[in-house]
Amino acid sequence: MEGYERASRVYTAEAASGLQWMGPFPNLHDAQMWVNKIVRRSWWKKHCPRVKKVVCEYRPDKVWHRAPSISEAGIGRIRFAAGGLCQGVALHELGHFIAWSERQDHGAEFVRAEYALYKQAMGEGIADLLKVSFVEWGVWPSD
Repeated sequence: MEGYERASRVYTAEAASGLQWMGPFPNLHDAQMWVNKIVRRSWWKKHCPRVKKVVCEYRPDKVWHRAPSISEAGIGRIRFAAGGLCQGVALHELGHFIAWSERQDHGAEFVRAEYALYKQAMGEGIADLLKVSFVEWGVWPSD
């Protein structure tokens, strides 16, 4: 399973877990402060040394979140679309930084990264809800 089909299954698994839209932020400032707390952790520095800072942007005129980007200076950007200013979307996009590839795919490395982020940010119980859904939708790595 590759490309669009895999991404679609990852998105569906996130939605089925009930976590996709978890933790809405009242504004961009709160989203930025929450993301900053994650990026300042030693865990983040160990698993994602290339990204030293993440800048959050809100684009209410867009329907889809734009793929994250990383500058040469190690500054990552997350662009939230309309209705997506929440912890679930932030964790998904942060997962792309850990499992970085130019294609921004949703392969095994990404799924593991997103699970690990949920575990770090929300605790193992919440993370396991996501893992169960990943297994049910056939995207959890079998190795």
